[in-house]
Amino acid sequence: MWVAGENAKRRSCPSMECGIVGMLFYRETVIVYETDHEWSRITGYSNAGCYKGESTFVESGRNDCSKENGISNGKFAEWVRSDFLAPAKPPYEPEIEG
Repeated sequence: MWVAGENAKRRSCPSMECGIVGMLFYRETVIVYETDHEWSRITGYSNAGCYKGESTFVESGRNDCSKENGISNGKFAEWVRSDFLAPAKPPYEPEIEG
């Protein structure tokens, strides 16, 4: 799948309430491992870098190492909203909203 939108945030679980662990770039390619409603999991599960109950990989937002934040047994996967993804390569210039 292709990233077809700007500001595609990578999150620790399939919810806007979960921590942000990074961004995807327009026209970047990703593999979708599973979908959960309007969310797509784009990585396997890996170490969440938990220290004193907080994930060192979360850049902003909720960073607690809890199941509610997508972190279980010290592992998490990265999720992105599916509406940022497209099966075909998007045009060179992103559409500017506003």
